[in-house]
Amino acid sequence: AYFSNNRLVLGAGAGWMKLEFDLLGVDFKSRGRRFNECIEVVRKLQTGQYVEHHGEFFNFPRIVMQPAPTKPVPILIGGYSEIALRRAARLGDGWAGPPQTMTDALATLKKLTELRAEYGTSNRPFNVVPVIAGQTSIDDLKRLEDAGATGTVSFPFAYTIGPKSTLEQKRAYLESYAEDVISKFPQPA
Repeated sequence: AYFSNNRLVLGAGAGWMKLEFDLLGVDFKSRGRRFNECIEVVRKLQTGQYVEHHGEFFNFPRIVMQPAPTKPVPILIGGYSEIALRRAARLGDGWAGPPQTMTDALATLKKLTELRAEYGTSNRPFNVVPVIAGQTSIDDLKRLEDAGATGTVSFPFAYTIGPKSTLEQKRAYLESYAEDVISKFPQPA
């Protein structure tokens, strides 16, 4: 964030693959609590002030992280389980989900709106980046935007135009995506 003039967003999830935790010798069952505390630690450290932390999983004396970002790095919480959505609504600066159908994504956006109201976080900025599995139309993207989405992700070339696409095909795809999608939505200042 410091070197990119605050053009960094941190997307993170609690994890789902027990094997990864086992390989690192980390308790899989406590991953949610560990993740919640990790968010707290990251927020403390990025202030650029001297901080200390004495929690269940992390413990450190008074330290400072330098260089620090000049603005807090937004933390987008991943996942679409009930727990992940609750964590995003309560602790996150947004949500970035794994691929979903359009119907499921709209339902997730509705659920996030409800949870943010429940936690009293509706007044905070909140970036929502659903990923739609399959092709989307401009009308689909407008429906997502109307439901609260602030962005989306174009699927990788392997899924959109095939794993053996040529450089020219990739260039043409990007040009059409810019013309047909990006140009249709106002860009933030």
